[in-house]
Amino acid sequence: MRFSVPHAVMLLVCVGSVALASAAPWGLRASARSDATPNATVAPSFPIEIVGDADLTPANGVVGGTGTESNPFIITVTTWGSHSQGSPQACLSIDSTTAHIVVNASSCVPPSGQSLTAGFHVHNATYVTFNQSIVQGIRGGASTSPVAGIRANQTMSVSVMGCSISDVTGTAGASGAAAGDAGSDGGEAYGVHIVGPLQVQVTQCTVANVSGGHGGKGAGGDFSHHEAGPGGLGGQAGGVVLEGGPLFAHLSQYGVSSDVVVHVDAVSVDRVTGGKGGAGGQSHRSSGDTGPTGGTGGAAVGVACLDSASGYIPATPFSTAVTLFRSAVADVQGGTGGTGGPGVVGYHGGDGGVGGTGGEATAVGLVCTQFSNGTASISYSTVDSVAGGAGGSGSAGAVGARSGGSGGAGGVGGSVFGVHSEFKSHVVSSVLRGLFGGVGGKGSSGAVAGGVGGNGGAGGAGWGLFLANSEFVVEAANVTVAGGKGGASSAGALGGSSGSGGNGGAAVGVFVAPVTSPNVVAENVCSVTGGNGGAGGGGAGGNGGSATGLDLQLTGIQHSANALTTQGGAGGSGATAGTGGSSQGCDGC
Repeated sequence: MRFSVPHAVMLLVCVGSVALASAAPWGLRASARSDATPNATVAPSFPIEIVGDADLTPANGVVGGTGTESNPFIITVTTWGSHSQGSPQACLSIDSTTAHIVVNASSCVPPSGQSLTAGFHVHNATYVTFNQSIVQGIRGGASTSPVAGIRANQTMSVSVMGCSISDVTGTAGASGAAAGDAGSDGGEAYGVHIVGPLQVQVTQCTVANVSGGHGGKGAGGDFSHHEAGPGGLGGQAGGVVLEGGPLFAHLSQYGVSSDVVVHVDAVSVDRVTGGKGGAGGQSHRSSGDTGPTGGTGGAAVGVACLDSASGYIPATPFSTAVTLFRSAVADVQGGTGGTGGPGVVGYHGGDGGVGGTGGEATAVGLVCTQFSNGTASISYSTVDSVAGGAGGSGSAGAVGARSGGSGGAGGVGGSVFGVHSEFKSHVVSSVLRGLFGGVGGKGSSGAVAGGVGGNGGAGGAGWGLFLANSEFVVEAANVTVAGGKGGASSAGALGGSSGSGGNGGAAVGVFVAPVTSPNVVAENVCSVTGGNGGAGGGGAGGNGGSATGLDLQLTGIQHSANALTTQGGAGGSGATAGTGGSSQGCDGC
């Protein structure tokens, strides 16, 4: 998972009665002004492209205002026009403006078949607010570039308020073109995607149904020298995502510092799914090649801070403050790993390909390395139904004149995190339930003449709270987490041994990395279950995963009144049953 501006960054994910408008010196308001003077004489329609202040005209949807902080330009557009502007990239694109702009009560619902990279897109602007607007049905086109409901890139002040964003889907990766090519990776998809920000507010919005594109299938091999290609990676999906990158380019011109402030307030994120990994290709050589691996499933994140996709690294890391208050993240699912490619018939049959790893799933992820010295406050929030992607199935071994190929192993299930933070964190009075590591993929069967059965993939690990900074407080949290079940193995062919079931994933309620400062873990409720081992297909069953309520990596942590229920995973059935997982309330207490 990727998880960014020089000096201080404040990412506030807040809700409720906080008076953000009055506290924001840059002039963000809770709603668009109603006293702007109407001056539009036409009813414009999307798509609209605004480049510079001179394009802020009635023909481009301006219905009032003068562009000042107290009387911003108001843009209202609700229809998609029949006119053509080539291949538009967004319903509304705003670039290189200095005026205050409010996009109010607008509706971006492109017609069926229309591809876009964003519903609303802002780049290198100063003050833009999206208020009470709708974005629905954004689909990527031929390119697998990331898509988003609303994207802001290198913009000084952006506010997204009272908006509904739904049905955003990344482009599926193409199958490998030439013999032996890997499938293309699926495109990323986001509800709100903020890159290189300065001041951002996302308030009282809903984000739903965001899906990364599936990875493409690997190309087949040929009869000369090309092996088959692996499957492409599934595309990442995110609800509300802050990503690092170069800052707004003209700070000195406006006399502002490089402190970055981002409020995400009263936001509901629901149904975010990483793309499925592509299947490995089918080779056609006669040398008994092993089948290629399936692609890894795409990661899924609810609310996150990611490192820059472009690899941008600031000269000075950013200080960051993050507050998540009374927000809800639900139904976040890592993508399923792709199926391994089949082995190739030969004198010795080729082994089946290994299934792809399931995608990681994270409800709240604050692990951006560009934001060092970060602080995070997470309170009165709910996380529900978050699961790592299932590992892909292995492929069957191929028949051989001399010996059969072994079945491919199942892919490892994706890990799950309720909260993954590398900031100084204060977690209080929050509920994280329904967290499940991904199920390991099923191993496939060996081929006739002694092919060994494939092992089941290991279940994904489950982490309720994973805190990796030197300072933290965890109080009155309620955590329910389980490791993923190990995948089942398959039987070997005549003369071949059977595979072993995959081990169940370990699970930890609260994990704390080695620390040096006094810290507190108190009055928490943790129910933790290790994943069950996978069944052996005539072979040994997988071992159950361990379960730990609190895993404290250094002594000296203040811990008290924690109610911990733990149960190790059961061993899988098989010719030899797997061992059950260990269970302990607190490691390091």
